[in-house]
Amino acid sequence: MRQSRLAGLIGSCVACVAMTLSHHPASSEQSLTAMLLQPPQPGTAQQQYIWSLRPLFVGADADGDEQLTQRDVDLHALMEEGQAKGQSLMLMRWDLDGDGFITEDEIRRGARYEFRSMLNAQPVKSAEDQELSDRNASKMIEATLQHTLALDSDKDGKISFSEATKSIDRRRLGGFSGRIRQFLQTNAVSRETVSWAEFEAAGKALFGQIDVDRDGLISQQEFSDYRTR
Repeated sequence: MRQSRLAGLIGSCVACVAMTLSHHPASSEQSLTAMLLQPPQPGTAQQQYIWSLRPLFVGADADGDEQLTQRDVDLHALMEEGQAKGQSLMLMRWDLDGDGFITEDEIRRGARYEFRSMLNAQPVKSAEDQELSDRNASKMIEATLQHTLALDSDKDGKISFSEATKSIDRRRLGGFSGRIRQFLQTNAVSRETVSWAEFEAAGKALFGQIDVDRDGLISQQEFSDYRTR
C-alpha cells in the first residue's frame, strides 16, 4: 500500500513539473496556436454552441470594446509574457545562492526539500520502508532534475531567468494572442476588426459546415467527416 501511494506521488509530481516547464519547438503559427473558434463537439445542439461563443468572445476581447482587433492581440501578448515571467520566478526559487542562476546541485537540494513532506508522510517502520522511501525520493528528484535541466538552452550547466522564461509554453497560459491573430488573418468578414455579431455569424457558419443533415445537432459521423476534410 505504501509503495502504491509513493508511486502515485511520483507520477503526480513528475506530471506537475513537466506541465510547468513544458517547452515545444517552434513550427508554423497554425500548429503553435489552437484555433480561436473551435468546432462543436458531437452531441452539441446549435443553440448550445452559439451560447458557448459569448464567453469565448469576452475572454478574447482583452480591452472590452466588443471588437477583436490587433489591440487585443497585443494586450494578451503582454499579459502572457507577464504570466510566463511569474512562472519563471517560481522556478528561480531554487537559486539558493542568489547568483541569478540555478544549478544541478541547487535543483537537487530544492527538490528534496520540497518533496520531504510527501516522502515522509508515513513513518518509516523498517529498513525496507526506508530503502523504498530513498528510492522513490531519488526517482522524483531525478525526474525534476531532467525536466529542469532541459531548459538550459546554451548548455552551460546552469539556467538563467531568461532561459526559464523562454521555455514557458504560452499555450498553457491561454494562448489568446496567437489564437486571435490567426483568426483575424483567416476571417473572411473583416481582417482588422471582428465584432461580436461577426464572431457569432462565423460560429453559425462553422456549425452549418459540420451539420450537413441540417438537423441542428452534430453527430459523431458529421464531426469525424469534418475532421478528415
